[in-house]
Amino acid sequence: MPHWQDVRDHLDKGEAAVEFIRYRYYDPDETDSTIYAALVLLADDTCPHLIPLCEQRQLNNLLHEKYPDKRYQYTISGNSLYSLLWKPIKPPIERI
Repeated sequence: MPHWQDVRDHLDKGEAAVEFIRYRYYDPDETDSTIYAALVLLADDTCPHLIPLCEQRQLNNLLHEKYPDKRYQYTISGNSLYSLLWKPIKPPIERI
């Protein structure tokens, strides 16, 4: 399994690697919340940036509003989805 340093070492200047992850929220015990986050890595980083994005509920609500019959499309456009998933990762990527 590659380490994040291996990924970084294969990035050219001006490139970024983004990995979306999800995890269960603990406070201090397990809750029913699932959190989505992004790991952003640039070619000159000394470690990945962990950027919290949203809760599963927020994403579900947004998808249900846009597609109430649950036939989700692979590509969903809209300001709200952008605000939840992409806007938070812009600051580190804009450093490129």
